[in-house]
Amino acid sequence: MFKKVLILLLFLGSHPLFAEPFPPPLTPITIAYPDPGATLSVSTATFILGSIIPSTGTFRINGQIVKPHRNGGFLAYLPIPSLPAGKQPAEFVFHCELQYQNTTYTLDHKIRIFSLQTPPTTQIFIDPNFLLPNEAMELNPGDWLDVRLRGTPGAEGEWSLSGVKKHLPLFEMENSGIYRGSYQIQPGDKAKEAEVEFSLKHKDLGKTRETSKGKVTIPSEPFRVVEVSSELAQGETGPGNSYFMFVKKGTRLLMNGRQGKKLRAFLSETESAWFDSGAFQILPEGYIHPRTTLEHINTSVSDNSTIVSLSLGSPVPYSIEPTPEGLELKLYYTQARTTFMTYDSKDTFVQNIQWKQIGRQTCVVSIRLSSKETLWGYHVSLKPGSLNLELKRAPRLKPRPSSVFAGLKIILDPGHSPRTSPPWDGAVGPHGTQEPIATLALAKNLKALLEKAGAQVVMTRSGEEEVAIYERPKIAWENRGDLFISLHYNAIPDGTNPFEKTRGFSVFYYHAHSLALAQSIHRAYLRRHSLPDEGLRYGNLVVSRISQMPAVLVESAYLIFPEQEELITSRRFQTKIAIALLEGAKNFLEKERNKQQKK
Repeated sequence: MFKKVLILLLFLGSHPLFAEPFPPPLTPITIAYPDPGATLSVSTATFILGSIIPSTGTFRINGQIVKPHRNGGFLAYLPIPSLPAGKQPAEFVFHCELQYQNTTYTLDHKIRIFSLQTPPTTQIFIDPNFLLPNEAMELNPGDWLDVRLRGTPGAEGEWSLSGVKKHLPLFEMENSGIYRGSYQIQPGDKAKEAEVEFSLKHKDLGKTRETSKGKVTIPSEPFRVVEVSSELAQGETGPGNSYFMFVKKGTRLLMNGRQGKKLRAFLSETESAWFDSGAFQILPEGYIHPRTTLEHINTSVSDNSTIVSLSLGSPVPYSIEPTPEGLELKLYYTQARTTFMTYDSKDTFVQNIQWKQIGRQTCVVSIRLSSKETLWGYHVSLKPGSLNLELKRAPRLKPRPSSVFAGLKIILDPGHSPRTSPPWDGAVGPHGTQEPIATLALAKNLKALLEKAGAQVVMTRSGEEEVAIYERPKIAWENRGDLFISLHYNAIPDGTNPFEKTRGFSVFYYHAHSLALAQSIHRAYLRRHSLPDEGLRYGNLVVSRISQMPAVLVESAYLIFPEQEELITSRRFQTKIAIALLEGAKNFLEKERNKQQKK
């Protein structure tokens, strides 16, 4: 607590993001992050940010001098001491002291810490919070059960799967106190919520045992039929890994595994995907397994797109990948019985379609597109008896001297939504600047420039309303946008050293048809941006995954650095970044216009 209260009557001037001036801080020391009482999982150090007033005072946190920026904002990376074994999360205090003239002001900022440091070597110990499995699992013959233990280094470890296998060895990773082991489920193994038991034995410190929270079931029936009950189920390469497929409501899949709240879907003999269990309903035992046939394939011209319609008896999971010639659509649980394909004679976009059966229940449809036209995006819709793949052409751009933006609809996405109290949605700066407030200010600047250039602009968020992350792609498609630009300011994960490398701007894309837009904006940033370049990046992010139009996400600066927060909140910087974004989009469109004029 503060030992002494000081009322500082300092006028801070007007903040460029708000009509009202910033109120003077109520205390000389303010912590913006981490939130009070927050629980962090870190190793040996973590960062803290906030502000002090006056900025000319001597400021220390846990005895270490922290140099503030000229405006009083600070960012510090501080060590975390070893915490008592087995007593985590443990309370940790950032003790802050500000000395100014003859007065000392103090603040104790308390959080909780899960420490990932090496366990102590003076006692035999197994960390119950670090055991794997840590959630219920369903496995089948051929699956691997991987286990992990964190405990006293230099010991001998073993583990057992109750009722299945005993005395399996654990192997320590380079004297780190991290032990791992694995077992492949065998035909004939049976288990229902079997416990995984661990033991460590040290020649000097004795022996200890622990049981993991996660229990293992080996079901007698390996497959169950499930059906997507939510609007969209997102398939991952593994539990918590990258998304790679998106399955629509009403689609049935074969489930053959579970880990916690994740279900594993069997797609083919060599492929699987993991989904949130909440997106499915499990159908009754004995329900007919998913399968269909691919019959006819037709194309039809519609507005500025070509629709490829595939006749399917029932919806099936699919994936779409770009190829040098166009797109490849992979259909699971599908056998081709395609005798005829019909092309729309008015269509010049789709040049050729071929199908190939690559497995017993997997069919690939390859679509070759005209090199004279640009694939702008695609959209998949399911109708009774068919899957429709809409292939969008580039919009017809007006010839010079008209603005290249004339008649186009640009979707601007000010990232995140503001909140009145922590936890914040998005990053927060040392002076408490919220990312959604800063991104909205930038979006308004860019909107004005785009409209002046002749574009129609749709904002996914125009004020302080809350817009969920998955609503933003819907807004973009419902408004039939031509380009999508998501605006963000960056932060870093807890425990990361903010000073280990230079940090500045980055541009993200996901789909191949978004790469050229991302490259053009990145080049414009290189020309006009004053902060370091962190590169053009592939990003498997919700908004960059928009498939119907070129879509990018831009991180223009790091809000957590006081000097960058100062830039972000200045009108000059906002205008500078908006001009760079306008220039990047313009150059991308000009390249397409040149292509269209050569046709």
